[in-house]
Amino acid sequence: MFAPGTILYFTPFYFENGSPPNFPLDTYVYGEQVDTMNYSLLTEIYKVENKDYIKLGRLSENEFNALRECLIKSSKVKRKIKKLLSKII
Repeated sequence: MFAPGTILYFTPFYFENGSPPNFPLDTYVYGEQVDTMNYSLLTEIYKVENKDYIKLGRLSENEFNALRECLIKSSKVKRKIKKLLSKII
């Protein structure tokens, strides 16, 4: 579930048509919103796949690395996040 590059949709988000997004257009990640969450807390809150969250897909290795590099270089991402992202090989 929590492998790097896995794209998850969490039910608290609202989309106008009521269904999960399929990202037909450009998708944006806002650096100031990137944060960490304790793994045990995350698995406690989101226990049931297809109820609490839906796996939408997986980024290719190139897409994931490009996103990671972009976040590391962003002035909007917290230093602790940049350090964590730098450790991912």
